[in-house]
Amino acid sequence: MKISVDEKVFDIVNRIPEIKEILINLGFTHLANEKMFNTVAKVISIRKACNMHKIDFSVVKEALNKQGIEIEEDGF
Repeated sequence: MKISVDEKVFDIVNRIPEIKEILINLGFTHLANEKMFNTVAKVISIRKACNMHKIDFSVVKEALNKQGIEIEEDGF
């Protein structure tokens, strides 16, 4: 499976539901709140979420790769 670093989190989770729990465990805890998920996740990408939460992108990439999810970076 592939996702883009600039794809909206909401769209990614709709395609790959198991990614939501992975992201929550990596520190994107706001995704656990359904209201936040249904609003913020629609406008924020993985790239922006990493920057906003000060989460190292390489950690996210590695965790997703371990689950068979490849991130296309396009100049991250």
